[in-house]
Amino acid sequence: MQRLELEGDDECPDFYRLQVENEPGVCKWVFAGASDYYLVGSVSKEKKAFIPEQPVQRYYHGKRNSYAAQTFNNTGERTIRVTWQAVHCPGSPFECQMSLPCDVSLVKIDQRYYLKSEPVPESKGLRMKRLSWQKPDIESDTLCLAASLEQRAYELMIRTQNRKQVFQMSLFGITVHVDAENNQISLNKEQIPLSLTSDQLEIRLMIDTCGIELFADKGLIYAAQLHISDYNLNRLMLTADQETCIDEIRLYPLKNIWTDAEVIE
Repeated sequence: MQRLELEGDDECPDFYRLQVENEPGVCKWVFAGASDYYLVGSVSKEKKAFIPEQPVQRYYHGKRNSYAAQTFNNTGERTIRVTWQAVHCPGSPFECQMSLPCDVSLVKIDQRYYLKSEPVPESKGLRMKRLSWQKPDIESDTLCLAASLEQRAYELMIRTQNRKQVFQMSLFGITVHVDAENNQISLNKEQIPLSLTSDQLEIRLMIDTCGIELFADKGLIYAAQLHISDYNLNRLMLTADQETCIDEIRLYPLKNIWTDAEVIE
């Protein structure tokens, strides 16, 4: 029997094995808790124990809206995790919801291992016909990219290689403020790191009736937030100065999760 202590956490433990993406053939074990603090290490057959190889770190960024992630190991070579999200659901006979299922993996950066996660590829099956803008022209401070949006859920993707930009986007009362030069993204005024590694910024937002999930830097940054979408504010707005150059913005309307949909890349 081994006793493990995970600083910052005290319930809902999870223990699972992951392949390291950028170290072929190398696998590590992850011991994680409800608040997404985790240890990475190896299992010693001689000592019959888990041996941590680096200090405790936290995967989830943000307030306690995402909690008690658990993984599923009957998924072939994939490891899929789902978190419990503390959100209010107006008009429903229940409270709270589950996150999108995400593929979880490890990556080594500067001699340290980091968790990353991204929505499972099957989630693309919810996408409807996309709206996209390549290097949108910003003639004034605010640009309306799309109006009269009718779906209840959307996937918003933003890509740019310019690390000196500041811009803001809004939809359904959600405000996303990006300060690339200072490596910060503000989600409804809650500040979150924008990137751990990449010069190219890639932000992915999954927007639903009661909450938002944010993935940045190819899943190395993750946050979730309670937000009751205001469907009267059904316009996608971009606020920036004329020097701002965003490479691409994509907006996918998402079908109801119980409805079959064609995959659109």
